[in-house]
Amino acid sequence: MKPDDAAAWLNRGNVYFDKGDYDQAIKDYSQAIKIDPDDVDIWHNRGNAYLNKGDYDQAIKDFGEVIRLKPDGAVAWFKRAAVYY
Repeated sequence: MKPDDAAAWLNRGNVYFDKGDYDQAIKDYSQAIKIDPDDVDIWHNRGNAYLNKGDYDQAIKDFGEVIRLKPDGAVAWFKRAAVYY
């Protein structure tokens, strides 16, 4: 894996997410965000990992970043509202 390939970090994070290893998924998503901070999919996936881990404050922040980057994306608005609820 190339250290500067955001898609590779995202994909590996997705594998860890699917295995239920949210801590490792978050690490990989965080690395991908450092490389490509404007990719809403990475922020969204990391928000989901935080949500599944029970870290609601961080999930809210990540879904908020998705909303900032793509304000017309309904899913992030819904997920952030659901976490607040």
